[in-house]
Amino acid sequence: MKETLGIRHRQMSVSISQSRVESVRSKDVTRTGLRMYRDGRIGIAGAIGGFDAAKLEERAVASLSPGVEYPWEPVRDLVMRRDYPAATIPEASFAEEAEAILSELRSAQPGLTFSDNFQQDNVDQTLENEAGTRLSCSTSSVSILLGFKEKDSKNIMDGAVEVAQTRRYDRKKALTEILGFCEAYWRRMDLPAAGRLPVIYPRFGSGLLFGRLPSELGGRAYGTGASLLAGKIGRKVFGERFSLAQCNDPGITDDCFFDREGVVNEGFRYPLVEDGVLRAVFTDRRTASRYGLAHTGSAVGGFDSVPSIGCVGLEVSGSGRTLAELLGGVPGIFVAMAAGGDYTPDGRFATPVQLAMLHDGRHFVGRLPEVQISSHLFSMFGDDFVGLSSDSISELCDDRCLVAMMEVGKL
Repeated sequence: MKETLGIRHRQMSVSISQSRVESVRSKDVTRTGLRMYRDGRIGIAGAIGGFDAAKLEERAVASLSPGVEYPWEPVRDLVMRRDYPAATIPEASFAEEAEAILSELRSAQPGLTFSDNFQQDNVDQTLENEAGTRLSCSTSSVSILLGFKEKDSKNIMDGAVEVAQTRRYDRKKALTEILGFCEAYWRRMDLPAAGRLPVIYPRFGSGLLFGRLPSELGGRAYGTGASLLAGKIGRKVFGERFSLAQCNDPGITDDCFFDREGVVNEGFRYPLVEDGVLRAVFTDRRTASRYGLAHTGSAVGGFDSVPSIGCVGLEVSGSGRTLAELLGGVPGIFVAMAAGGDYTPDGRFATPVQLAMLHDGRHFVGRLPEVQISSHLFSMFGDDFVGLSSDSISELCDDRCLVAMMEVGKL
């Protein structure tokens, strides 16, 4: 049986240096992977750009003999298409749009210099096979990522602000958000107190906080006993306010709704933790079969590689409360820029926060001194977990915030 995976990525990118457009780059790359299934094995060949279909098939067939064991049937008789367009910027005026943003920033924030990029992405992914499956997903988004430094600063970077993966780009609103953050940056404030304080992580900046969960929730680590959660499916391991799902809903995550094996979950989600109870761990077909676990559709991989287990995406269930309600009148410590932190093997977490902002639930109030935050995996997602806000800190993208009580102290 033959199956084709196609990925086309079109991107416009403006590189920014010293608050000015430094370069403009455009790319349009199509990658095609051809899979052959025969006698319990899989053979794969790939091509970038144009290709000879007959020769690509010959290569895929030739790779079957030494190919990888794969005793599973491809997905059958599934036809689904989802398109998530954005308010994109015409290619001809993309650099001009970036320069218009930078011109305003140079005028309004003369004490700061900005760098990094302004980017627009259009990604089309398809998976088709001879078993009647036709899957197609198209996503588009605009992102502005700006690192900044004070003009007299000796640091490489003093802060960062972004408008991430928006599908409703609007220059005026983007500038309002960026400038509002920068204005708050100049308002120096002291840490309200040391000790346990509400810490705010924006959804698009929570990678460090969530960095340990994919490994602990991985089916291979769980099955071999290497995970801290090993043997605990069906047991309460986190707080009752914490629910987590594998999520590849393109309407939320900008990801593709099917995994690399063509699996589509109902509602593009699979519950992993419900009210603190561990229900499942990430698995692809191989991992689910090997360890007797539920199959969650978590296959990842390159266009020309055998699908393997990976973290497709994580989405915390909303609390139904706004950020202001979650904070309960107490300002929170917003993690705007943090690097250098990590987890210990037993799950303890700590990181320095190079840029911490005070946030009252509605606005950035001011800049705090550098702080250190710390907790434990089973505390910050346990009884110390407050919730995920129902509102976003951005009008342009779904950047809801996680709030957890953590130990906070000056560096």
